[in-house]
Amino acid sequence: MLVLTAIDSAQTSGALPDVLWINDACIAAAAFEAAVLSLGLAHRALDLRRDLDLARAQADADAFTGVLNRRAWTERLRQRVREAARAEQPLCVLFLDLDRFKSLNDNFGHRAGDDALLAFVAVLRDPSQPRAEVGRYGGEEFTVALPGCDLEQAQRYAGRARGRLRGLGIAVDAGGRPLTVSIGIAELAPGEDTASLIARADAAMYAAKNAGRDCVMLAAAPPESAAAATR
Repeated sequence: MLVLTAIDSAQTSGALPDVLWINDACIAAAAFEAAVLSLGLAHRALDLRRDLDLARAQADADAFTGVLNRRAWTERLRQRVREAARAEQPLCVLFLDLDRFKSLNDNFGHRAGDDALLAFVAVLRDPSQPRAEVGRYGGEEFTVALPGCDLEQAQRYAGRARGRLRGLGIAVDAGGRPLTVSIGIAELAPGEDTASLIARADAAMYAAKNAGRDCVMLAAAPPESAAAATR
């Protein structure tokens, strides 16, 4: 391209006779160079986009289990709450806590505990609920958002999770007591915000713990809904 440009400049100044094919070659070479540059920029932009998507995914994921971390899951739930309110569709949240998980760690070591966490995440990824959004809230506490699911559907999901976890036969002590889970479920009420929805599911989970563990409890209605029901 540099040689062609020099020849073209010499023609323009009269130092060389004018040859049409050289002018055409200059134009073609410039077009080719521009195309190569554009292609290179496009590839670079694609690489940057991939890097950005990867960084975002890594920032949103729990480093060990790969599910959404607490911050990312809570933000995702805020989006689902807005969508459910706008579309007038049901939305349920599950709060799940593994029972006697500390005993498992104490008796069999943290490696066994880590394996149990990964096994439980696999349980929560229920193929019958592809829209389920699983998060690790902290330690052995997990949360699940079920967009488009009412309480009945959420209870079925929770029941399957309980049964599948028990079926794994993960012992928490030398006596072979199985690892189980306590689950609280809350359904989004009209006008309810994200914090209230999570708090009700959390309270229901603690009610399940107090009821003897290894069970599912439904959350009480928020005060506003309870008051409205008595009118």
